[in-house]
Amino acid sequence: YVQEDCYGTQEHKNTLTSLSISSKNPGYQILLQHLKRFASLATLYLFKTSFSGLQEFNKMIDDIPSVRSMGFYDLDLSNCTDMINDTIPNRMIRKINVKENAKFSTQSLRYFGQKFQALHQMNAEQIIGPDGTEIEESSWWDQLGRIYSSLRQYQLGMVLSNSTNMNQIQKCIDLVMATTGKTNEREFTLAMNPGWFGDDKINATLSKTSDFYSITFDISLFADVNVDDILDFVHRYLPKVVNIRGIEHVSFLYEKLALERPILELSSIEAIIGHIEKFCIRDNWAIFDKAITAFGQLEESKMHLSKFVLCKEPFSSQLLYLDFKAPELRIKDSLFYEGALPQFSLRLPKVNKLILDTCSFLKTNTYSLKIFLPTTQVHSFGLRITPFINATFWNMYGLYKYDGSCLEDFELLRATSSNGKYTLKIETDTKIYLSMRQGGKIIQQDCTDITEGTKENFLIWIKCKDMKEFAIISEGDSLFSWDPISEPLV
Repeated sequence: YVQEDCYGTQEHKNTLTSLSISSKNPGYQILLQHLKRFASLATLYLFKTSFSGLQEFNKMIDDIPSVRSMGFYDLDLSNCTDMINDTIPNRMIRKINVKENAKFSTQSLRYFGQKFQALHQMNAEQIIGPDGTEIEESSWWDQLGRIYSSLRQYQLGMVLSNSTNMNQIQKCIDLVMATTGKTNEREFTLAMNPGWFGDDKINATLSKTSDFYSITFDISLFADVNVDDILDFVHRYLPKVVNIRGIEHVSFLYEKLALERPILELSSIEAIIGHIEKFCIRDNWAIFDKAITAFGQLEESKMHLSKFVLCKEPFSSQLLYLDFKAPELRIKDSLFYEGALPQFSLRLPKVNKLILDTCSFLKTNTYSLKIFLPTTQVHSFGLRITPFINATFWNMYGLYKYDGSCLEDFELLRATSSNGKYTLKIETDTKIYLSMRQGGKIIQQDCTDITEGTKENFLIWIKCKDMKEFAIISEGDSLFSWDPISEPLV
């Protein structure tokens, strides 16, 4: 292996198998012109190298007939618009990795598709999307699609132009659709990140392996994009797993409420909700409605939503909500107001598995957690109770203690700890399940029916139309262990 050395390579010409060339080193162009001398070269890396045109690039490829894998760092072919007639196909290079920022002209993409006939895998970390007329962009995407449609594996990272991002988002989905087999697992992720002030980037990551495909859109706060349109586009992709995360900046909310805790502790629950709503940046209920209507009817799709704030009751909706046919709905790292839960229930007439994981519940009674879903039939209901700081990055950095924010429910955490105890009440249209529990285990079955908890007897009350099984776990438990709804009943 020779690192960025254009001298003393004569002695390695028959044995060298891997070579890195960087434009930062003097004489790199001389080395590029003499690559043909390395008869055993199998891997070539190029760092920040530039080419006058495709003719020069093509000559380099023709000079390395033994190379099977190439890596490019900061590759810029955006100005390479020259034509190459009768190019000789390369049937040796199987894998290409493109790191850092990469820019391609339409002509250079066309060249890649014609030249690399044996390519099985092409990974690109960050390709800068086109920014031209609609016709120019369409041609650019067509050429990119021709390259990737024949690959066995790929991971394609894109930075989309904000001026035409919705069109490019659709092009990303079209590209994956064109390369997706009917039996492959498909995953979709929409990550909405706050970003720095003024950041309007949209990053897309498209991945394919032998049996798995995924699309991820990472959208900054100021990106000019309509979330509803994205969900409409992705619906036809028929993903098996749908992830929508980062709707709100939960870490910022946690910090804000920690700093203002002395004031907020003296405020009403309505005042706290109003304070939280001032810092919300998206219409959470609208996104939730769109998500469940777009994907809730896909019978093989699991939906995982995170960092929602569903506190303020939504405006009355004219939507007709259907049974949620997807096998699982998991809501994680989110904030609920117990008074808005009936509105949440209206949107889920029937759901197979509903899991609320590491959520904070704003409630009126310190010693009672009431999860009322009066219009919902649920087969399996799961509740994971952990400090809400786990939903934020403050937990990782250790800058805030979890007892510093009014988003933490200390009495609930105490009651569900291994040393605490609580009354569990599950009420359906036809029965009531009651038990005294400690550390997830029943310690008393003949409990008195109560409607409010006390400091000595915390109450977790779950109400719905019907439920077949449930699981309540706390911090440290990794898996849900489901208990059937049977005895004890009252």
